[in-house]
Amino acid sequence: MYFIETWYGVFIVDIDGSVVDSQLYPEDTEEIIKENKSESRLAQKYDAQPAPTKTRWKFRHKHWSEYEKQYREHLSSVARELSKEKAGKNLEERGEDVIRAVETMDKIDKSINLLGEAIKEWAYAHQASQLDSGEEIAEAIKKKQIDPDRFKDPETYRQIKQTSTRLCELKETREEIKNYIKSEMRGFAPNISKVCGEILGARLISHAGGLKKLALMPSGTIQVLGAEKALFRHLNEGSEPPKHGVIFQHKLIKNTHYSNRGKIARTLASKTALASRIDYFSGEDKSNKLINDLKKRHKEVTQK
Repeated sequence: MYFIETWYGVFIVDIDGSVVDSQLYPEDTEEIIKENKSESRLAQKYDAQPAPTKTRWKFRHKHWSEYEKQYREHLSSVARELSKEKAGKNLEERGEDVIRAVETMDKIDKSINLLGEAIKEWAYAHQASQLDSGEEIAEAIKKKQIDPDRFKDPETYRQIKQTSTRLCELKETREEIKNYIKSEMRGFAPNISKVCGEILGARLISHAGGLKKLALMPSGTIQVLGAEKALFRHLNEGSEPPKHGVIFQHKLIKNTHYSNRGKIARTLASKTALASRIDYFSGEDKSNKLINDLKKRHKEVTQK
């Protein structure tokens, strides 16, 4: 016995293409998708092998007309559902990669800060530099702008030079990850990328736990993403509620007077909610209208 698997069902046939048994998929589109994913138990039942080409042609010639009327009208809807499902999976997978990249970048930032503090203290102890930050000192050592003789011995200089090299390498890695995040965001979340900026948009997706979760969030929740500790204190201790979370990093909020930041944060959160829904459910680029509305509201608030 042989089996022939089509998008509308599975057929057990003999060498001449005559149907011995069949398992037709249901007409409901979602059920077809489910059935199409699983291996056919019918083929296992008959211990059937895939039909050779000649047998498939004989089957098509004998039986195609019986099933064409019944199932052809469903073909386009099945194809659409499969495409949507695949697109959804791709969005989720790319979203997970962005979340991991953001988390990695944050860990690298912590490492850079720790190494920077250590290098600064080390250099200050030897009065080797008066630069303000460890990162600046590391760059200066790497470029041989600090005299090795300022350190008590060659070995000490060698150690601080190696540490400085590691810090500079981490900064380069961070920049590479940042560019990766920007590229990914422009590809799968164009509206969020343009409304919020790629990095801030990626952070919002990371805090939400994915693009889908962000798309389903009310704007009020988006507004305070990243300010969970402050929100918890407000709910439990009665302290002032947070006006905004990580969206404070947006230049429109940072460059707005403190008294108006809450209004701009609400508007930005609202536009971000719309952008995330468009990115997740349609993928169309409607960022120009969202940005224009945001700028218009910013102008109204700041000119009062």
